[in-house]
Amino acid sequence: MTTIVLCERCCTPCSVSPERNEQARLLRHADTGVCVNCAVTAFLRTMEPLASVLAAKGPEVLLNEAAQAQFAAVLAAGFADARADEIDWRVVVAQWDLSDLSTPDGDS
Repeated sequence: MTTIVLCERCCTPCSVSPERNEQARLLRHADTGVCVNCAVTAFLRTMEPLASVLAAKGPEVLLNEAAQAQFAAVLAAGFADARADEIDWRVVVAQWDLSDLSTPDGDS
């Protein structure tokens, strides 16, 4: 059964999944409420050299389709539970400056 909770960062309703891929190296399903957009933001803000590039250029570069395709490849290579088509890049950019997540491992 899926449980709906509010994201701990942006307060958007999101589902919590009891199933997670323990092989996932990034963006695993979480047992707490963190939406995929906020999990992506936490990952990008803490993973170098991405964090430095985004700090210099601004998060708007994430709206570029080539950047999104590269991130989709990163998700696939990292066996992520999150799917690229779940990410709303406009929301990621719009909410970029919200406070940081309390879950540093970037679970989604």
